[in-house]
Amino acid sequence: MKAAYRRLHEQVLERDNHRCQDCGTHADTVHHIISRRYIGAWDERNMITLCMWCHQGKDQQSGAHTRDARKHHLQYLRDTYGYSYDDMGELWNVIKGS
Repeated sequence: MKAAYRRLHEQVLERDNHRCQDCGTHADTVHHIISRRYIGAWDERNMITLCMWCHQGKDQQSGAHTRDARKHHLQYLRDTYGYSYDDMGELWNVIKGS
């Protein structure tokens, strides 16, 4: 992992207090809400902390993350941290259902 990505990874873990945003347990895994294979950004607005078990569960689901789960996580980040997704184009359109 490149140094810039490692720093971003650490920032996300710190932002989320090393807590899984699904089950609340201690966590050290950072998950891309919109998968990198679907042009998900290396951006803290698209990353959330998950524990190993919840992250493995996401990866085993069809498409790694359901639309409802993606929408829930992005709305949580928007509401909690005031993130704006207006500049993210297609990423936010997927969540809005456009």
